[in-house]
Amino acid sequence: MLADDYLDQIYRNQIAELDDADSAYNADTKAKVGRLGRDFSLNKDNVELNRTNSLQNSAEDYAARGMMRSGAYSENMANTSKMFNDQQSRMSQNFNDDSAEFSRAKADYLRGSSVQRQDAKRQQADRNAVENAKRAANASS
Repeated sequence: MLADDYLDQIYRNQIAELDDADSAYNADTKAKVGRLGRDFSLNKDNVELNRTNSLQNSAEDYAARGMMRSGAYSENMANTSKMFNDQQSRMSQNFNDDSAEFSRAKADYLRGSSVQRQDAKRQQADRNAVENAKRAANASS
């Protein structure tokens, strides 16, 4: 085996390891983002169901007491709606924050991976330069 073949194999191994790490990272991130989306959707549906049930229960309660046209009923409906709207807004903000964090983390990972790839390439060039210098020295002896 020629020295260049050996040195190139070191580089190929480094790149293969980085490719494997990238694949594992991407698969893990995809699974986490998928869970985040599913959890958000499920929680959003649950909040909407709770809102509907709460408003319906309040309407039935006020109707049973003959207070459907009262200001208290209107105030209760407004407060209940606001509470659920606020909850959904917080959930949406948390989802957006988490999604943005995944995007930032992925960008950071990709920058790091790119630096590692550049380092591997530089190391290969350094090894080749050393080997070529050894060959030149041996050829001139």
